[in-house]
Amino acid sequence: MKLTDWISLACLGIALFILWRFRQIILLIFAAGVLAIALNSLVRQIIRRTGWT
Repeated sequence: MKLTDWISLACLGIALFILWRFRQIILLIFAAGVLAIALNSLVRQIIRRTGWT
């Protein structure tokens, strides 16, 4: 393997380590996005059925 391959592998390892350390924060952000999308769909249906504008 060339030096650039080793550097790329090291960078990948560091990036994975950082993501692993922040996995709970990333999961909370993802869950918040999913919840926001679900609530938005629900509110749009309620507005459409009740006739609110």
